[in-house]
Amino acid sequence: GKELLLLRATLITYKKIYNIFLDPTYSENKKLAILLTIFPGLSLTTKSFLKILTEKNDLILLPEITEVYQNLLEKFINFTKVTIIISSELETKLGLILLKTLKNVLKSNTILLNIEYNPKILGGIIIKYNSMAIDASL
Repeated sequence: GKELLLLRATLITYKKIYNIFLDPTYSENKKLAILLTIFPGLSLTTKSFLKILTEKNDLILLPEITEVYQNLLEKFINFTKVTIIISSELETKLGLILLKTLKNVLKSNTILLNIEYNPKILGGIIIKYNSMAIDASL
C-alpha cells in the first residue's frame, strides 16, 4: 500500500512525469520502464500490479486506483483523518489527551492527526474532520 501511495504522490507532484503518462506517443511499456527506473526497489507485488495495468493500457489510472485503495483501507482499519489548527506548539501531554478524546468521540481505532500552526490565532483550537470544522479559537 505504501508503495502505491508513493507512486501516486510522485505522479501528482511532478507534472513532467505525469505529462509523460498522459502522452499517447509513449508506449505503456516505456511508461512502466520509467516508473521502474525511478523506483528500482519496488516489491514484486507492486511490480506485478504495474505490469497488469500496463498490459491493460491503464497505467494512467494509477492515481485514481491508489486513491480508492487508500479510502477502502482507511474504512477497513477504522482510520480517521483530523486536522487541528493552533497558534503555537502543542504540548505532548495535551496532544495525547486530545488524541484519546478524538478516538473516543469519533469511535476510531486510528487517528491521523495533522497539526497546522496559524500565528493569527490568539488561543484555542480549530478542529477539522471530514467537511466539518469546530472553531474554538480566539
